[in-house]
Amino acid sequence: MLTKTNVDELIMEDQVFEMVLRGAEQNQTLLFSAYYSRNAADMNRIEIERIIVLQLLPALRVMGYRDLCVQIYNKDQEQVDQYVQGVIDEETLINTVPFVEETCGIETLIIARELGFKVWAIDPTYLYESNRMLLFFHVMAGKIDGMLFERLKRMIFNEDADAKVVCILAGPYISEAPSISVYPLGMRLNEFTNGKNLSVSIEGEEYPNKRIISDIKIYIYENRFYQAKQSSLSPITMAEIPFDESTILANN
Repeated sequence: MLTKTNVDELIMEDQVFEMVLRGAEQNQTLLFSAYYSRNAADMNRIEIERIIVLQLLPALRVMGYRDLCVQIYNKDQEQVDQYVQGVIDEETLINTVPFVEETCGIETLIIARELGFKVWAIDPTYLYESNRMLLFFHVMAGKIDGMLFERLKRMIFNEDADAKVVCILAGPYISEAPSISVYPLGMRLNEFTNGKNLSVSIEGEEYPNKRIISDIKIYIYENRFYQAKQSSLSPITMAEIPFDESTILANN
């Protein structure tokens, strides 16, 4: 785990991007926050978040990360496996698995399959579809985080205690100290890995979440984002690019 910084805001530039990869190389588990929304006004922010993560995944795979956990209902693991194995296509997955586009996004699964990640669906909250109030209380009590942690142990760590794992989850889950939950997943993984958990909170300028305790905070802005570029002959560098729809389409 990286030393906690007192800096309130880190901009996604060369130094920060390299800090994420350097931290990932030194650690075992890497948690990215994700902003989930069905509101069209939030889509720009969500697209930027996903581009940042997509640009990091190839380097993480080279570092030995081979398991990718996403917030898809765990009861849909079979369909996710079929997609990764090439049995079903993207359209079939989107039509049969709820909330793929609203959570990790199909682009993430496309890249994960190309890179050879094992993709795990770990969200247990479908169990609360008929009782959202109980879900709220169980989130606050840390029960949902406990269910996420037990699935990681059962599916990954019981087989390989040293497995390097990437998780893309809603922000409160990645916190390394009590926040919305009294015992969040980030805190559990930090204890389980003996301090080798790295939490990266991707936050918008207009809604920084000071309740999420993470190692690195990356603030994104509505009028710009940063695209990672890597070649086989040079280290990763960053270039600032004007934010518009054509840029996003060109980089996906």
